[in-house]
Amino acid sequence: MRKLPWFSIFQTGLLVGIIGNVVYLNYAVFLGQQSITSLMRQVNQPKVSQTVSQEQHTCSSACIQEIQTATSSLKLAQPTATPKATSKVAPVVRGPKEYFIPLGTGYTEKNEWIDVAGTDTSIDPANYGKIKSTVYEASMRIPVANGTMYARLYNVTDKHPVWFSEVSTSAGTSTTVTSGNITLDAGNKLYRVQIKTSLQYPSYLDFSRIRITIE
Repeated sequence: MRKLPWFSIFQTGLLVGIIGNVVYLNYAVFLGQQSITSLMRQVNQPKVSQTVSQEQHTCSSACIQEIQTATSSLKLAQPTATPKATSKVAPVVRGPKEYFIPLGTGYTEKNEWIDVAGTDTSIDPANYGKIKSTVYEASMRIPVANGTMYARLYNVTDKHPVWFSEVSTSAGTSTTVTSGNITLDAGNKLYRVQIKTSLQYPSYLDFSRIRITIE
């Protein structure tokens, strides 16, 4: 039997190793391609499922028509409009207006007319417009409630009493009495209060005034 030289044996072994490595690399590449393909399928699978799911939830025209028919009788709730606040204005009541002219207080024990100091007042009726009525008011008393106390207006300018202005009382406590409708003379006139008592008992004029009512 002929023996091969050691160099030939080495070459043969090297060739067998190279072939083995090539076969192994090809197999490894084949497995890698299979893994990549499997991975790509897994990645693409959800997209397919999602597409299928979307197709399954797509409503056809007949489906839409049925939905519209079923909901046609329903009325959407409309928001209730808030009513606007309205303010009510009370009607203006136009009536007579009154002016009060205070004249002062006094005291007497005499049974004849005396002038009450501090009661002089100048009045021009034209300053009050259209006068409806004019009256004289006085609050008087006789503490002993005996006799009668009197008061009136006096036109100092024309030197005569104001007609129908006289008032009286016999009350022991302060009582307000009012004259009938009086007429103030035209123009600017000076007026004064006069008082007296019938039985000369102390008598008091607690207040007096003229009340003018205009239209």
